[in-house]
Amino acid sequence: MHILYTKDTNDIDWHVLRAAFTASGLRDGRSAMQLSHSFNESQGRCFAHVENMLVGTARAVSDRTQRAYIADVWTHPTYRRRGVATSMVHALLKGLSTQHVYVFTAPLWLGLYAQFGFEIADKQLPVKSKTYLVERAPGPLE
Repeated sequence: MHILYTKDTNDIDWHVLRAAFTASGLRDGRSAMQLSHSFNESQGRCFAHVENMLVGTARAVSDRTQRAYIADVWTHPTYRRRGVATSMVHALLKGLSTQHVYVFTAPLWLGLYAQFGFEIADKQLPVKSKTYLVERAPGPLE
């Protein structure tokens, strides 16, 4: 299986992506147009394709100085646990090495971010919290 990673938004069918997000449980209320705007205005983005199928997304919003936030990390269920999200997050982090980077994530995905040095930012949250804020201090990727 060959996975192609790109930054290009020209070939993205935002309606298909919106439906894929919804089917995967990402129901944040954004329309296809709003998704397009979110990705196109982000400082970093990564898309994973297998043949002509979009199988992964990730984007980064940054003040380009000190703080960045990774969002919309999604992998098609068929391609999960195959390194797709890891590759996309790694691609984003390469361009953010001088910044503090934050991600809101479900407990299930804490391991994904831990491999890049992310730690739970607010240790006061209950252990069974549905969402964690994780952060990574500036520095090179190992």
